Amino acid sequence: MDARNEPSPVPQEAGDAVAKNALHLVTGQVILTVLSFFLSGALGRSLGPTDFGLYFFIISSTNFAYTIVDWGQSHVLIREIARRRHQTGVLLGSALALRCSGAVVVAGGSFLGLWLLGYDFTTRWYTALYIVIWIPSTVWMAYGMAFRAHERMDADAKVTVVNKALTLLFVLPALALGGRLFAVIVSIGAAGIGALAYTVALARRIRFPRPRFERHAIGELVATGAPLVSMNLLMMSQTYMEPLFLSMTAPTEVLGWYGAARTIANALVMPASIIASASFPRVARASGNPVELRREMATAMRPVVVLSGLVGAGTYAFAPAATAIVYGNEGFGGASTILQAIAPTLSLIFLNLVLATTVLVMGRAKSAAGLKVIALLLSAGLALWLVPLAQREYGNGALGLIIAFGVSEVFMLAAFLALMPKGILERRLLLDCARAMAAGIVALSCIRMLGTPASLPSIPLFLLAFGVTCVVTGLFSVREATTIIGTFLRRGRPTTETSGNGRG
Repeated sequence: MDARNEPSPVPQEAGDAVAKNALHLVTGQVILTVLSFFLSGALGRSLGPTDFGLYFFIISSTNFAYTIVDWGQSHVLIREIARRRHQTGVLLGSALALRCSGAVVVAGGSFLGLWLLGYDFTTRWYTALYIVIWIPSTVWMAYGMAFRAHERMDADAKVTVVNKALTLLFVLPALALGGRLFAVIVSIGAAGIGALAYTVALARRIRFPRPRFERHAIGELVATGAPLVSMNLLMMSQTYMEPLFLSMTAPTEVLGWYGAARTIANALVMPASIIASASFPRVARASGNPVELRREMATAMRPVVVLSGLVGAGTYAFAPAATAIVYGNEGFGGASTILQAIAPTLSLIFLNLVLATTVLVMGRAKSAAGLKVIALLLSAGLALWLVPLAQREYGNGALGLIIAFGVSEVFMLAAFLALMPKGILERRLLLDCARAMAAGIVALSCIRMLGTPASLPSIPLFLLAFGVTCVVTGLFSVREATTIIGTFLRRGRPTTETSGNGRG
């Protein structure tokens, strides 16, 4: 073989750096998840389902608004600073100018938009206030992107964790003193200011370039970020449309149940997100070679298939226990029902995350975006019928919303499979999905045989039943199971094959 066609070996130092950066991101995400559960549980218990529903709507509206404020910087800023580190100060400062001015504009736009949709003054005022009060947070997030571009994922992870810790530090006393939603919003703003102060101090300590803006750099960020805005808005639209539609067609209490269930479900999706992020570079490198791409897809899909069965069945079994632990039994019983309804859809989300990564690598983003629009229209059409029906029949309109969302995920799964190049996915994938489903059903049956509601002490039995069934059905062998257990028990060692990182 011609040596010129052989892939260049990855230096040990580069592999170690990538592994270390990935470790920082994963560790930070785990800490964030734990702290988020504490925060969400405290808010739910103190505010109650109705005010928690309003809080969830405000958060969803703010996240959607800041997709416009970001203007594709989450990709563009990292890429450009990584390429031109000597211009870090100019690019970062210009990004900050865009983000701060953009936040003020979208705050006014959100207030007007909610007024046109018929929302009351309190909802409009709190939403606009939250967007403005989030400005310090969007500033330290931009610093985090610059840290990543300089391969200082440790700094990015530190700032993110500090912000969440400060949020707990300010919000919990406010709730203990009898504060309601306004106090929560102000406390979150104070935490953002504290995190920004820490970010600036950290940047000085590591001698990070001081930000400054220039007109030509602002124009460059606007131009290069424009193509990404529509895609990001499309990706965020469903997470915003769901609470928006639910808030207009069901009681606020139901929106609170939905927000509680979604908070837990979003955390459960984290493993699939990490696998998709980690597999992206390897799939990208193999995209030009069908044989290698088939092998990389098999490597990425196998753990996702196993996790899809485990998480789907586990969510259904332990939803009541998880909801009671995080939010308490009083007022949030409907959330556990919603979480159980989400369980089958979680399995689909796991598969779609990895398949979407491959579709993007293969340059079929436009086709995927068009099909996503169809999925959104399908979901919205079904929700118009199912939400009022579920509210009327079961007193929980969110169940109809979850069914509509699940149908759209089935559609996207079929779409991703249709967009995949022929022969890239192994034929055994469908059989593996059936095996994972069977393992989940057996594990659920074992829990049901106990005759008592699923609780934390029954988790080992659930995991044992699932694992044994996987081995018996051939989803993975005893040797593979032993290897997996050994990997988690021993301390990880960075290798030249380790790659990928992602932001939670």
